[in-house]
Amino acid sequence: MEKTSGSRGVRARSAGRAKVLDLVRRNPAGVTLVAIVRFTGRHENTVRGHLDALLADGLVTRVRGEARGRGRPPMVWRAADETRTGGYAGLAASLARSISRTAENPRAVAVAAGIEWGRDIATTVDAPAATAVEDAEQFLEQLDYSPVRTDHVLALHTCPLLAAANENQEVVCGVHEGLVRGILTARGHDTDIDLEPFASPGTCVLRVGPPERRPAPAAP
Repeated sequence: MEKTSGSRGVRARSAGRAKVLDLVRRNPAGVTLVAIVRFTGRHENTVRGHLDALLADGLVTRVRGEARGRGRPPMVWRAADETRTGGYAGLAASLARSISRTAENPRAVAVAAGIEWGRDIATTVDAPAATAVEDAEQFLEQLDYSPVRTDHVLALHTCPLLAAANENQEVVCGVHEGLVRGILTARGHDTDIDLEPFASPGTCVLRVGPPERRPAPAAP
């Protein structure tokens, strides 16, 4: 899935855009273009392009900031209202709290729920990809986790349930681990996975086992 320079460019833009979105989300009071450029180290035009794309997708909003001295006040960028971009996030947070309070083993319950979810959606893509990691990648792309693949590792740059995960990491990340397990099992892959939440700021890392070994054809 990364054989052409064109696809690599798309993935680079996706990862950069995800980093900008994560920075905006971490600053609920709003952040300016200048601040984003300073924190990301990207060129101003590149950051502006990411912001324009996020605005078009309904993921961020922009308002005129407070006037300070002479000149026009800068534009301030904020994450879009979660109720518009993903209303189910509030429900997910409530369910995570309930599982955490009532389950004897919250993580086990969360993983089991994720596996069921994964099995339910495993038929939404027509044909399995060549490898387990490619299959995981295409589903996580559909679910807005902005995966970027390097060999058998997926860096997940966005999380639709980030607020819930920050509040109750064990349960929410357990559901995500189960989700991938359910998808891959239902689609015929036999491989281990390991999810490392928040392996670096704004990024979770999913390791999808070694290459699957297929049995050699029988000798004639």
